Amino acid sequence: MAPSALYQRLHSLALSHALPSTLDEILSIRSPTAVHSRGHAHLVSLHPLLGEKMDNAAFKNHLLTTGPYLSALSSKEEGRTTRVHSITIDEWERRGTVHMSYFLLPKGPDLDQDKEEDRHDAMVRVTVTEQDLIWTLKFTDPHPQGTGTIGKGGGGGGEEKVGQEQEEVQEEDEDEEDEEEEDLDQIKIQESVEFIDPIASSRVGDMIRSIHGELNKDVRGGITLGGYGTYP
Repeated sequence: MAPSALYQRLHSLALSHALPSTLDEILSIRSPTAVHSRGHAHLVSLHPLLGEKMDNAAFKNHLLTTGPYLSALSSKEEGRTTRVHSITIDEWERRGTVHMSYFLLPKGPDLDQDKEEDRHDAMVRVTVTEQDLIWTLKFTDPHPQGTGTIGKGGGGGGEEKVGQEQEEVQEEDEDEEDEEEEDLDQIKIQESVEFIDPIASSRVGDMIRSIHGELNKDVRGGITLGGYGTYP
């Protein structure tokens, strides 16, 4: 059986979020009131720079301030293209889960963005690092669960019960018509939560600091981590 139109729309949004062609694209598929945050409660509690909830303006600034420090490799010869491992969509809940990998290399004056090289600054070897992460997404819904319906309760006379059932059927029919008339193109991402590999992020952060020194104060995200272990 072919996927429903709603499923295809939600899957398309999830894929565009994972593999946007431009900054404008990833911002265009977000609701005006969308919020971005990061998961792993204990990790976030230990690192305040991971704990901020971002509106679209803050999310855009995060992408812009992180971009100068690193790149996701696109070299197919190395087999290290940004990869989406799986996308799971729940139509009823209007949620999605994306499992994917970025292959990250710090940017620097002596480093080719699409080529892995060795450099030994501050005892940190600069290499490609796989960031294997999970995104959870929540999509906008004009018909939230629990609205526009009447629960089936007991009590009351026969005529009252019949009248109530008729009203319920009528409202259910109206809800179905509304769903059929929904403009699927208007569905956006309402919430995104990012679950990173902190060891990989720490390694990338340490490599970046070995090249550039301390990060700018407005930088947020995984590259602010560091010192999580001894790397090969």
